Amino acid sequence: FYFVQFPFGFEPDSRLTYWLNCSYILALYLILYVVFRRVERASITTVTIALIWGLVDYYVYLYRGSPINIWDFYSIGTAAAVAGSYSFEIDETVGKVLVVYILYLTNTIVCSRQHYASSYARGKKQLLLFSGGVLYLALFTRISTFNFFDYSLDVWNQASNNTKYGSLLSLVLNTRYMDVEEPTYTSDEDLDAFMEEHSDENMEPIELDEQPAIIVIMNESWADFEEYGNIELSQQVNTILTDIDNSIVGHAYSAVFGGGTSVSEFEFLTNHTDAFLPGGSVPFQQVIVSETPSLVSYLQSLNYQALAFHPGEPGSWSRNTAYGYLGFESFKTLDEMDVEVETLRGYVTDSCDFAQLIYEYENRDTSRNFFMFNVTIQNHGGYQNSEFESTVEILNSEEDYPLAEQYLSLLTYTNEAFYELIDYFSNVDEPVIILMYGDHLPKVEDDFIDWAMGIDSDSVEDKMAEYRVPFIIWANYELPDDEIEDTSLNYLNLYLLKYAGIETDEYGNYLWSLQEDLPVVASQGYKGSDGNFYSFSDDSIYSDIIEQYKSIQYAKLFGDYFDKLDEIKGMS
Repeated sequence: FYFVQFPFGFEPDSRLTYWLNCSYILALYLILYVVFRRVERASITTVTIALIWGLVDYYVYLYRGSPINIWDFYSIGTAAAVAGSYSFEIDETVGKVLVVYILYLTNTIVCSRQHYASSYARGKKQLLLFSGGVLYLALFTRISTFNFFDYSLDVWNQASNNTKYGSLLSLVLNTRYMDVEEPTYTSDEDLDAFMEEHSDENMEPIELDEQPAIIVIMNESWADFEEYGNIELSQQVNTILTDIDNSIVGHAYSAVFGGGTSVSEFEFLTNHTDAFLPGGSVPFQQVIVSETPSLVSYLQSLNYQALAFHPGEPGSWSRNTAYGYLGFESFKTLDEMDVEVETLRGYVTDSCDFAQLIYEYENRDTSRNFFMFNVTIQNHGGYQNSEFESTVEILNSEEDYPLAEQYLSLLTYTNEAFYELIDYFSNVDEPVIILMYGDHLPKVEDDFIDWAMGIDSDSVEDKMAEYRVPFIIWANYELPDDEIEDTSLNYLNLYLLKYAGIETDEYGNYLWSLQEDLPVVASQGYKGSDGNFYSFSDDSIYSDIIEQYKSIQYAKLFGDYFDKLDEIKGMS
């Protein structure tokens, strides 16, 4: 239990909680005891498995900010593909654990030689032990078994669950959230009332003579630490956010930190917030399992050719299946690139990535409008690469932040590449609009993030600051001189449509109006029109609106309410 639990500590709410965690390990031991027929072999194997689990959990938490959850088993392939870019150093915490493990091994081997060279479980005893272990695991991994216990998880803070309930029990308890919880309001009458309540202000697009080509870039780990004015750098890394004419710049709140890229794709492409899905879930693998209305399918209905490109592995986050359900006609990855591949730290550079976008544009189907969605990879986590020399230095800190300096150096390449991209599209005849936004903040030194962003409390606002990403909208035609207040990724594509001169649908208009009350809705909390930030566990003046929104989103994702609206609209 120590080896499993060391990343989080343990502050149990009861002695029963402790024994439930230990019982999972005991059940595994009984099974292995029968398999190996040796006490010491079963013991060593059990403890080694526990150690491996604890180490994986520790490094996942270290680099992602959240522990292993039940949904991570859907994404083992993705994790394996990117693991090589991270440095798994043996720090003091891991060192202590390994010392204990070595002492345990030594003691077990010595004792086994002195006292029992072999120990066999035969016949009925063997069957009893093996069956008991299997039956116990079968029973106590069923969530219905725990209906008699008062276990209430904080789905937005899984690390605290691991500390309170133990990581093994928390893993089991989280299975109750694998299915999306049905909302409070489900009747068509309720939904009609909610839609009517937020129908007073439709999104009004700008007027254009023709529909523009649309390019969306979700830039890996793109952040704006310079926004806060706390850091002094040897050179600016995000001048595109301050110096580009005819652009609209702002900040949006993401659902994830340090990883979980596909969640940000899901929120942007569908207009749905991850806040109403099981905490830590992977929507591309759990929700997008059939044809799902999205920005992609909507643009397709307007004669747009819908293409996707990511210079990585096609199976990462199950994009190769989810993209088809969202409406993309084609999806290119690293092995299918048409331009010469250039890399930094083993990842395709943003400059090379953008060259592929230009290639796709030049070879587009000219009988249709052009829509391209691109997920970059240059700035992916793992900022310990000794072969990449940092070019940006933090000047006003007494602490050393080598990870942050390597990350900030990478941003200079993104900055330069975006200038090259808009320079190209400034000279094309067709109207073009480009939106680039970040998926999440990078996992660099925690102290750097707190210092750079001015985080000095446990308030909801400060916690949510770690999920704040920049975006820029640029076009080769005149854009209005607008300022966009804080928003979140579930709303962001509405601004894209507005400045592309395209009307949105009923759901989009509902969300556009909803922003008046809830300008930010993210997985960690929300911001009200009063300017305050709230946790979902808070009882606020917006609690009813949150429940209404949850019901509307559920109906859009899983119900037929909006299909009925489309039918009524078609008849009228």
